[in-house]
Amino acid sequence: MAANQPTMPVLVEAKADAPIAGSLVRVVGKPPTAPLPVYLADSSGVRHRLATIARGRREITVRFPKLPVDHYRLVRGRGTLAMRAVPPVGFASPGAVGCSPPSPTVGDETFGTAAGAELWALDVQPAYVSTIQKKIIFKLTRVYPDVFYAVAPDGRRVDPVWRQAHSGSNWNRPGFEWGAAFIFDVPGCWRIHAGAWPAQGDLWLVVAS
Repeated sequence: MAANQPTMPVLVEAKADAPIAGSLVRVVGKPPTAPLPVYLADSSGVRHRLATIARGRREITVRFPKLPVDHYRLVRGRGTLAMRAVPPVGFASPGAVGCSPPSPTVGDETFGTAAGAELWALDVQPAYVSTIQKKIIFKLTRVYPDVFYAVAPDGRRVDPVWRQAHSGSNWNRPGFEWGAAFIFDVPGCWRIHAGAWPAQGDLWLVVAS
């Protein structure tokens, strides 16, 4: 930043799950008297040049689809930004509320909807109503989740029957791996949530009768 404005406060206003749509970066206070570079720091502390606000301007809208999936903070100023994980080639659009659509599955892999991380599941499909537990393997990049549960179609929060971290695996996807089991006792759209702030993700699963 310019020497005469070392503490220029900057605010980023962003949709955590929609980075490609663009985010607003705004100067809080007087407009800068010189070009004002804005940097984001990733979870490892590495700085990424985000934009430069022109002299005399207060804000700029930026798009940054090339930033890796991670959670970022402004180096100077206020605000954070979580980059959404984009489905790999061959996978359909990410799952959404009400399973419209459900999380995309290719083969035995299902790709979750996540911000700041990638969420994967193995052997989640097909799923049917049953009183017998269904084992699923999960992976979440960056962190091992401390929050993990399912939400049934009727709104109930359902904890896993069991959960166990894996020390090794031949599953070629990034992240911390664990196994867990749920009992899907009613048909409809189920949401499986996993996360450890700032990484959060959901799997939207249709359970058939």
